[in-house]
Amino acid sequence: TVGTILLSNRSRGAGATDGTGGQGVKPLPMTHDGWIQPTVALFGTGQLSPEVEGWISKLTPEQKDPSHID
Repeated sequence: TVGTILLSNRSRGAGATDGTGGQGVKPLPMTHDGWIQPTVALFGTGQLSPEVEGWISKLTPEQKDPSHID
């Protein structure tokens, strides 16, 4: 065993990700055309959490706007 993957936060109630099984490992942030552009547009406005601001700052131009990839 090289490491472990935490599959649950051990909460006692339903959570935001309950019922989303079968998707495997989900990379974050998810960047696909139509989803990321509105989030990128909010970058620097104070409307995003510091965590999301950090993700957006690490994206390449192609990831920020996948519709313009040649």
